[in-house]
Amino acid sequence: MNAPDAGFITVTSFIPFFTPMIMFLRVGMLDIPFWQAAVGIGITLLTILYWPRINLRQFKRVQSDQTSATFSEKLIGKQPGDSQAVSLLTERAFARIRC
Repeated sequence: MNAPDAGFITVTSFIPFFTPMIMFLRVGMLDIPFWQAAVGIGITLLTILYWPRINLRQFKRVQSDQTSATFSEKLIGKQPGDSQAVSLLTERAFARIRC
């Protein structure tokens, strides 16, 4: 990290996977504008909040494509809402860990 103010480093610090590490290094080595830190944190928080919905939608699509009735439809007899699907996924994951 010879040049923490390089364009590549600045752009990479806004990518959620790299934000915690690179933004921390940039703040320690440079005097960055407040908006850059705020945008990096904001993008990361939005990703944390929105990513499970994307994955859940994809999981539902894959499940409905594989069988005529999804796992949740067999279990409860109807297509679950978002909160029901999340609880089904966590219960199923923890059941595998316990066995």
